[in-house]
Amino acid sequence: GQEQHYEGQWSEWSQSVCFPSPQSPAQGSHLFLLRGQPDSSTLVAVPVFLL
Repeated sequence: GQEQHYEGQWSEWSQSVCFPSPQSPAQGSHLFLLRGQPDSSTLVAVPVFLL
């Protein structure tokens, strides 16, 4: 019974993460263009979003 409940929570968590994921990189790109920082900033931002 708990396994199914866990899957339900994971499903909601995945959807919750999927929504901000596409938006976050978009905002980061704008900040990236405005700031004009080196690529290292993007390399650091990518793993942070994955976590």
